Amino acid sequence: MNGDTFDVTPWEKTDLFLALIEGNCQQNPEIQIVAIVHGLVQSLLPNRLKAPSEVKQVDLGEGRKVTHYVETLRRIQKALKDQGHYSGGIDGDYGPGTRAAMAAFQTKAGLDPTGLPDQLTLLRLLHPSGPGGG
Repeated sequence: MNGDTFDVTPWEKTDLFLALIEGNCQQNPEIQIVAIVHGLVQSLLPNRLKAPSEVKQVDLGEGRKVTHYVETLRRIQKALKDQGHYSGGIDGDYGPGTRAAMAAFQTKAGLDPTGLPDQLTLLRLLHPSGPGGG
């Protein structure tokens, strides 16, 4: 692994990572799991965090909160801005503007427009071609 890596999966949770591995194994049963995991990690490297980042809680309402690196929140805002959904500053705050932009992206992507940074939405937004492993 690269010496300039702080976190190779800055927002990808265990369940998503396992689902990606399982999907690749099912699609490529002839490939050993070690090769699939290696390929998946390699595909995630371009989006890794190279240095520590502050963490921030995002209030999802109804007493639910998720924690994300501020750098991840900035990347979310930048991706939303690049796609024309967000016009605010790239500040790492998940406020009403970011939430509305996320809902607009979700609608365009055929997802439930909750405005929340859930795993499927982040996968589509930050890995539009999908991370691969096999």
